[in-house]
Amino acid sequence: MISRAVCALSLCAALAAPATAELNRKMFGQWVLSCDGHVSPTNCVIEQEFKLYDKPAVWARIRVTFDVDDKPEARVIVPHTASGKYLFYIVDGWYMRLPMQCSPDHCEGRRLDAAWIHDLAPNRFLWVRFVADEGVSIPIPFALPGIEDAINEVVVSRRR
Repeated sequence: MISRAVCALSLCAALAAPATAELNRKMFGQWVLSCDGHVSPTNCVIEQEFKLYDKPAVWARIRVTFDVDDKPEARVIVPHTASGKYLFYIVDGWYMRLPMQCSPDHCEGRRLDAAWIHDLAPNRFLWVRFVADEGVSIPIPFALPGIEDAINEVVVSRRR
């Protein structure tokens, strides 16, 4: 009898508890806009991740967050097993080498600002190249269509 009363009270408490913020997801091409609650620069992140099928430990992710002025900043994140001091970006024949810093969890290239993202967006692909732990240079492609639409979805929501 007591156990039924405890179960009933637990069920009532669970139903009466305030709902947690819902994670909202929306696709823009290959980009995933994820918001913890309502759409706003402080609640949202835009990401695209690519993993090699034959080597799931070899991956790269581009994560776009927003600074205090609601301007987008992109970071390229690769496994902590990457070696060397640089990440390499290749877009439409243009080649760029940026410094990379590693933590025990991952390595990350220098943040890319809103102007860089705007210049990059009209291209179809961004290739990120890094040296994997086997000493092999790995190129990973990221599809760029949709990135500006995802950014606009977040920034325009701020003005509503």
